[in-house]
Amino acid sequence: MTKTNKYAHSLRYKNDPWLWDLDWSTSAYRLKKSGSASHDFVDPFDTEAEDLDSSLYPDRMKFEEGDATVEECRQTVRKVYATASRVPKNPTFMPGYPVWYRDLCPRINDPDFYPGPSNISTQSRVTPKLMRLTWEGFPVHYNDKHGWGYLVPHQEELTQVDLELRRQGEPDQSEKHPFPIKAFLEFVQQSEHKCSSSSDSSVIHSDSSMNLLNSQFDDNAMELHEKIQHWDTAMQGRQKKKKSTEHSGIGPYNIDIPGVRFYKIPHKDGEQNRVGNPLSRDYLMRSEDGTLKASTGAHANRALMLGRLCSYWKNNQKRIMGQMCVRMTKSDLDKRITRNSDYEIDGWYGAIVPRIITAGTITRRAVEPTWLTASNAYKDRIGSELKSMIQSPPGYHFVGADVDSQELWIAAVLGDAYFMKEHGSIACFVFTL
Repeated sequence: MTKTNKYAHSLRYKNDPWLWDLDWSTSAYRLKKSGSASHDFVDPFDTEAEDLDSSLYPDRMKFEEGDATVEECRQTVRKVYATASRVPKNPTFMPGYPVWYRDLCPRINDPDFYPGPSNISTQSRVTPKLMRLTWEGFPVHYNDKHGWGYLVPHQEELTQVDLELRRQGEPDQSEKHPFPIKAFLEFVQQSEHKCSSSSDSSVIHSDSSMNLLNSQFDDNAMELHEKIQHWDTAMQGRQKKKKSTEHSGIGPYNIDIPGVRFYKIPHKDGEQNRVGNPLSRDYLMRSEDGTLKASTGAHANRALMLGRLCSYWKNNQKRIMGQMCVRMTKSDLDKRITRNSDYEIDGWYGAIVPRIITAGTITRRAVEPTWLTASNAYKDRIGSELKSMIQSPPGYHFVGADVDSQELWIAAVLGDAYFMKEHGSIACFVFTL
């Protein structure tokens, strides 16, 4: 992340398909117009001053007299120290850093303060961009209207009217960073997945079009609409068209970025919904099968792997740690347990008291968030093995079974045995039938 922050000095973010639309604006360090009258200026080179703190002004500030370079340095240092009285009570927070980076850094008076960008998490909107996530080999992008998706190269057929309108709109683009189309196409060309074309959108996947742009033309002297025309010319020379590959995303959508089309990442609840976070648990399988990958290398892919490892424990930690566990002595245990040959006198025996709702509101079935549902243990899911660690007491065995309305059936049998000792004597039995 610190490496990405350095992009602001070299303006490298302007040629990055992920970082180009982040807020890179910075705030300057502001001083008060006039200094405080109560603040006395201390000359750091006045070694005879009584109130001079040797820890603040070390001995290396002592120079020999007569050196012009040294005198110039002294004047500069004195000017800096003279501004001490102009420092505001609440100084500017992280001056010189871009806005997106400052948003990740807590302030000093924050109760959870930790130096550096400690507020970053998988829930942060900037995280997929910093990890340079790709969907099917294409860079992910966030759109305010459509949510998270990915960008695919698109061959545009522009009329003279479109070209004229685009020329008229070009001055307005100076306020916003233009999309780095060249860097985007170079990345797509180098990615494992080849760009494809569909019936309603043609995709630039020709090596000749890239070579035509890179070798024979001056990139800085060409406008974007001129580049698109050259790509069109290169594509027309192809005799055979590659078979179109349908994208798993929803689209294409025109989001006013020339040369690309936007595809929405599929949402589990339907096409009308938009994805709010591609790193959520709903897309863990996508990272496993390679659909969702990080192009920054092993560190980013390891972050995806750690997200998969911690996903189960993250969602179940509170209710598992909040279980009511009761230790039982020998006198509390049934005699059939203590008389069993597997019973250990020095062993630890206890029980988890499930907070269960015997009859739910709608279905009238038992409701309990943890133990009523069985789940398998997975090697790449921390905490998924906890249910398999629950053991039956000596002399008893767990029976694995899953039938329709199983808990309702068991409740009906126990209720009949307790109430009238006859089948069908309680309403729960009739409801089961």
